[in-house]
Amino acid sequence: MSAKVGDGAAVTNDPLGPRPIWSYATAFVTVGYLIRWLWRIRYLHSERVPGAGPVIIAANHRSYLDPPAVALGTPRRRPVHYMAKAEMFAKPPGKWVLPAMMSFPVHRESADRTAIKAAIAVLSHNGVLGMFPEGTRVHEGTTASAQLGVAFIAMRTRTKIVPVGIVGTDRAWPAGKVLPSFPRVTISYGEPIDPAAFDDLPKDQRLAALTQAVMQGIESSMSEATDYARSR
Repeated sequence: MSAKVGDGAAVTNDPLGPRPIWSYATAFVTVGYLIRWLWRIRYLHSERVPGAGPVIIAANHRSYLDPPAVALGTPRRRPVHYMAKAEMFAKPPGKWVLPAMMSFPVHRESADRTAIKAAIAVLSHNGVLGMFPEGTRVHEGTTASAQLGVAFIAMRTRTKIVPVGIVGTDRAWPAGKVLPSFPRVTISYGEPIDPAAFDDLPKDQRLAALTQAVMQGIESSMSEATDYARSR
């Protein structure tokens, strides 16, 4: 079973079980175009997201807008399954919207084995997994310590990571703001990072080294997005 999106590209079944995949397809076409128009989103190097096979998208996170904005830059037939904090699934609208948008919960205060299994299931079905290494939204001009989850899952599944830098969403819809503003948003996709490149390191150093490489890729992509936005 599959659903059609936009220009006819198929959206595959959800590896996490039966869920209304048509809702993702519908949102991609309708709400997606609205989001692109309202925030005049410019995507740089979105072709770096593979058109097939498993991939992890790792981005900086400053806004409610980040997940859908990044997902809209990926191939239409490839839904992005985001890990989202479990608290967001507890009450409306998150309890309805997040599952329909192919997201699944993670308990951040512990090593959530259920969430890890769900992430591995997505990748084992050649899906796209969306993660935010900082683990939470951060304010403009600040950073949070990167978590090791992205590197752990990439190492475990031998999946490449595409670092993504997002600029402008911190002013569009930051944490704590009820209604959005409408500045321009620029999103840059970096070169994929292969966890196999770190196999020669001692085992106790691989996760930290891969995590550092991912954060450097995100920072580099943010710089490129910033430079582009300033040139417009």
